Amino acid sequence: MNVVYLISTGNNKNNIEYLHINLDYKFLSLTNHKVFDNISDMLKDIDNIYTSEEIKNIEAGIYFGTKNKINVKVDNNFNCLKYNNKTEEEIEELERKQVKDFDYKLNSESINDVKKRASSALKLILFHKPDTTSVVITSKSVIIALLSIWCEVGLNYDNNIIMNYKDNTIIDGIWNKPLIFKLCFEGKDLLSLEKVDY
Repeated sequence: MNVVYLISTGNNKNNIEYLHINLDYKFLSLTNHKVFDNISDMLKDIDNIYTSEEIKNIEAGIYFGTKNKINVKVDNNFNCLKYNNKTEEEIEELERKQVKDFDYKLNSESINDVKKRASSALKLILFHKPDTTSVVITSKSVIIALLSIWCEVGLNYDNNIIMNYKDNTIIDGIWNKPLIFKLCFEGKDLLSLEKVDY
């Protein structure tokens, strides 16, 4: 059996100040460094660690790599949705539209585009790393795309995304904190899916 943990680092108010420079990438906040130190203690015996190219996801992956004495593998197939020349506000508005229509895109990828590349990468993990436990640290858009393969997708009372797996609510609205989803596979077949509390 393969176990895959899909983990998001979430959006966080960063307490790092950039003096005299604008950087177009984000680091893990000090609060979330503590969170991932604890999560990496909680999830033991990890065989493989995959992250997107985002700095904060690599930083989170290093906690698992250090504690399990293995390398972090960076895979651009787990990168977040590609937005071209968008402000932070424009990206947030685009995300709201995309979770309501998985084919929607505006100078960007759609969630269904992300689903194709991320699911291909996940299949390679399941095929080439049988009977292992893997951690994939990525953005919420990639996690939504992957979970939509097995979950029923709809909108909640606040007109935000809701995802159910076998009558259990897995996602209810857009989240900002790190979340963990545990998926168990036999071959390519999903046996169970649950949100893990920490």
